[in-house]
Amino acid sequence: MALRRHLDLVANNMANQSTPGFKAERMMFREYVQETGATGPDGKKEGISFVQDIASYRDLTDGAIIQTGSEFDVAIAGDGYLTVETPDGPRYTRGGSLSLDRERRLVTPKGYPVLSGGGAPITLPRDAVGFMIAEDGTVSVRRSGDTKINIRLDRLGVVNFDDPRKMRNTSDGLMTTDQSPNDMEKPRVIQGAIEQSNVQAIREMTDMMEILRTYQSVQKAIDSENERRKTALAQLSKTTAV
Repeated sequence: MALRRHLDLVANNMANQSTPGFKAERMMFREYVQETGATGPDGKKEGISFVQDIASYRDLTDGAIIQTGSEFDVAIAGDGYLTVETPDGPRYTRGGSLSLDRERRLVTPKGYPVLSGGGAPITLPRDAVGFMIAEDGTVSVRRSGDTKINIRLDRLGVVNFDDPRKMRNTSDGLMTTDQSPNDMEKPRVIQGAIEQSNVQAIREMTDMMEILRTYQSVQKAIDSENERRKTALAQLSKTTAV
């Protein structure tokens, strides 16, 4: 069962290899001893050792940041998450491939508005012809007729959490958590770039091959034990009949 869940986790990592800002998940294991009720020669109770997957955690290593040339793309270097409004409540992401919707709001590829530090969608004026995001997340524009970008609209709601490893992936590159968000005063926002997934394809493929080999080995051991029991029962039934 632990191997099956581990395999599912690795497969999910591989499926999100091209998801911007996705963080790979890892498994945590520990030994679980099941008492058999029998007592060994030394008088101690005997047990069978199993492996138990107690939790999964997110690998917080930064993915590679690549330049896209799109003024609406943003990457966060180091800590921090963009706050996104969804029908299920606020969600968080490091996937900064943004665009404008019909209402000229900054939105994710699924159309979810990106929120400001005050918790409101960031909307660009109709006559805005220039757009800039500063390193601290400040959003500014240039209106038609102006010579430079000089109108500050708002600031991206970049937040962090006491323990980001406890965040849970949902869908569409978004995450949720029961923790309260902490506003980041000095985030490192890079305009015109996105952070790639930190999934390493070679590592995931190696892990998958190792899991499959172990799974086959365990399956073979289970089959052998099943055959041993069947043979023992058959011999026992013959002896009893005699």
